[in-house]
Amino acid sequence: MRESYIQMRNSKQYDLNWFSNYSHTMGVPVIDIKLLNFYISQNLNNILSFLDSKFNLHILTDKDNNFIKVIQ
Repeated sequence: MRESYIQMRNSKQYDLNWFSNYSHTMGVPVIDIKLLNFYISQNLNNILSFLDSKFNLHILTDKDNNFIKVIQ
């Protein structure tokens, strides 16, 4: 899951199915995809920050703190 997350994060193309699968592996019951999409859209930065920390990733940002890429 870590490698697919890094690829998704670097591409900035966030796959709802990945988030759904990750949630399921963490023991969260299956969530309606529309509800998941809404939750992610409202909390994307917090979710990404949590997952970056969970996967122990280092993030390269520009001077304005905008994401550039994951550094392994």
